[in-house]
Amino acid sequence: MRRSFCKNLRGGIAPPTPFFLTVARQPSASEYQHPLARNRQPKSVSPPVSRAQYLGAVNLIPTSMNRVWGWTQLAVGYGLLEVSLWTAGQTQRASALAAALWIALATLVNRRSPRALGLTAAGFFGSLIAIPVAAAVAAAIVLIGWEAGTLRGLFGARPPLWHSAEYAIWALLQQFILNSFFFVDLEDLLDDGKRALGGAVALFCLAHIPNPVLMAGTLLTAIFFVSLFRRYRNIYPLAIAHALLGLALAVTVPDAWIRHMRVGIAYWHFLVR
Repeated sequence: MRRSFCKNLRGGIAPPTPFFLTVARQPSASEYQHPLARNRQPKSVSPPVSRAQYLGAVNLIPTSMNRVWGWTQLAVGYGLLEVSLWTAGQTQRASALAAALWIALATLVNRRSPRALGLTAAGFFGSLIAIPVAAAVAAAIVLIGWEAGTLRGLFGARPPLWHSAEYAIWALLQQFILNSFFFVDLEDLLDDGKRALGGAVALFCLAHIPNPVLMAGTLLTAIFFVSLFRRYRNIYPLAIAHALLGLALAVTVPDAWIRHMRVGIAYWHFLVR
């Protein structure tokens, strides 16, 4: 050992440094890492998935089949509604009942939460803006009718209050079909809220053919209603606003134009007196 040490000195080779004199190399500023951060691993962010992909993962059903079901339920529901609008008698009653059952069944099968359908109290206060806006527009419509001399009572022999309550319930059902069924389904299928809004508005407007007043009115109001639903997810104030606007049109616009708010085949069968 001693000989090799001396040999190394004569050969110009430095001897090894004893371990107790060795100084650890300090990391540079770019290499330094805080001790508490050494064990931290960056969290992976999973990409967003559509509802169809989610259901496919949960139910072990291919996404394509979920999309087929989504478009099928829309087509069948809308088709049954159109049949009920363009037929009369027993066929109309049967198709209307079938449409209601189909929409209810599809809603249950989809297993969406009441919050997603706009049936809870969430978003209620935000949606309340629809009521004063609709009240102002309804008052303007009535004022125009009063100036033009076209104001009249509601159609039918039922008391006005009872008639108005029935129409309010019908307005709530229409808001459910428009927003909780058409819009929500299209939003999932298209993965685009704006395109879903346009699709739902188009379906709702076309359902009022051939009544020109209601087609124009539903085009404007449906954009307003679906926009609010898209933001706040609550249909109750929208139903009240819908009822206010519908009743204002019913007592203001002449029968020659609106035919007591009939659509479909009933529009042509209504006799203007």
